[in-house]
Amino acid sequence: DFDSEDNSNEVKYPPVESRVPIITVPHGLVNDGGYALCMGSYVLATRDSTVRFLNPWKGLSFDPIGLSYVLPRLGWEFRQESADYPVGMLMALTGYEADAFDMVETGLATHYIDSPTKVGILERELGSNVVPWEQQGLYRKRKKLYGQKDDDDVTAGGGPGGFRGRRKRFDPNDKYRNVAVANVLHSISEFDASGKEMLASVDAEMRRLEDPSLVLEHDRFFMDAPRSSQAVNIAAAFADFFAREKSVEGVVEQLKEVASSHKEKSDPEERECGEVAADLASKMESACPLSLK
Repeated sequence: DFDSEDNSNEVKYPPVESRVPIITVPHGLVNDGGYALCMGSYVLATRDSTVRFLNPWKGLSFDPIGLSYVLPRLGWEFRQESADYPVGMLMALTGYEADAFDMVETGLATHYIDSPTKVGILERELGSNVVPWEQQGLYRKRKKLYGQKDDDDVTAGGGPGGFRGRRKRFDPNDKYRNVAVANVLHSISEFDASGKEMLASVDAEMRRLEDPSLVLEHDRFFMDAPRSSQAVNIAAAFADFFAREKSVEGVVEQLKEVASSHKEKSDPEERECGEVAADLASKMESACPLSLK
């Protein structure tokens, strides 16, 4: 099945295509390479989901688990505001612990669900209402006569030196596959990374009229909390430092200067900005000692 014209010693593997979308729920703290295990088709963040990258603290790089590719591209997939700011660099250099809102607003998670108990609903829906992959689609499979050549086939993995042996038949229902899975996730989520609010106005009205004694204060906060990302806000506030400076030491010096100049400010917001800058500088010095020598 492999290309016989290629005489190199390099092993060519066939392209891997999964028919089943991988759904992960990182409920709790995820460290470093643990996030690589969550990088599936859908990542569902809960109220207790957090992620942080401490590789520099351990003297390790971000590869071979692919974080050096993922972090600089946060927000790209869903065209989010976080794509305009160095959120990935902030998380990489400071060990910032991103919460569920940070994960969704940067694309580290695709959906937000308020409780992990909804995973049970998801399992029942996928098991009872989603038909097998082969049965999904709108068009019937094209008939093929005996001895007929596959003229409408496409070559998988073509290209110079690529895997060109096996052929893949054209599938008119390809764009309809697993749409039902996406619809189920849509129904159990509060919002997703593309910015769509899932809760209808009637649901919001029902929450307003319900008995307050039946809802815990912790649950009420997450039900009514506005969508915002502290990581994106911090990255936006200090984006000029990361863009202007070419070294970790230069960024740290800029942050220390802001922390020193804002320490005695009368405005509470300016003092808070100085405190955040001091905290970031301290974490960067601890996380990246080799870059500062």
